Amino acid sequence: MIKITLPVENPQIEINGIVFDLQMSEVEIMARANELQKKWSEKYSEKPASEFTPEQIIPDMQEACSFIDEMLGAGATKRLSHGRPVRLQLMIRWITRVAEAAAATYAEAVTGE
Repeated sequence: MIKITLPVENPQIEINGIVFDLQMSEVEIMARANELQKKWSEKYSEKPASEFTPEQIIPDMQEACSFIDEMLGAGATKRLSHGRPVRLQLMIRWITRVAEAAAATYAEAVTGE
C-alpha cells in the first residue's frame, strides 16, 4: 500500500487581537465580498440610508453577519463586537478589510513575494 502525507494549511487571521481560523479560502472571501459589495452599493446608492425601512435593512445586516461568521467561524461577529450591536455600514467595512487582507495574502502566495 502506498502512503503519503499531504501538507494542509490552517490559514489564520488576527483581528483586534483575536485569532480566527479562516473557514474559506482567500479566493472565496474575495469573490463573495465583491458580490456583496456590488449588491449593497447598487441598493444603497439609490437613495439615502435614512429612507430605508428596518425591514429593508435587516436582511442585509443578517447577510453581512452570516458572511463574517462564515469567513471567520461561528460567533465571530459577536466576538469582534464584544456582544454589542453592529451597524450594517461597520460590518461592510469589516468585510472589506478582511477581503483586502485575503487579496494581499493571495497575491503574495501567487507571486511568491
